Amino acid sequence: MQKYLDIDETAEFLKIKKATIYQMTHMQQIPHIKLGGKLLFDPNDLEKWLEGKKVNVRRHQ
Repeated sequence: MQKYLDIDETAEFLKIKKATIYQMTHMQQIPHIKLGGKLLFDPNDLEKWLEGKKVNVRRHQ
């Protein structure tokens, strides 16, 4: 069975505050599962989500 991250583990994984994660889940901005009032996060989904947030920077030559 796959291990899901709780809110504390997710905050540590993403290096952001728990309050920010709560706000993002409320706004449906981050992939999550709500089970029995508890928030769970799939680390694979978070990795994919982060990849989609990358900004490509062009170098001036």
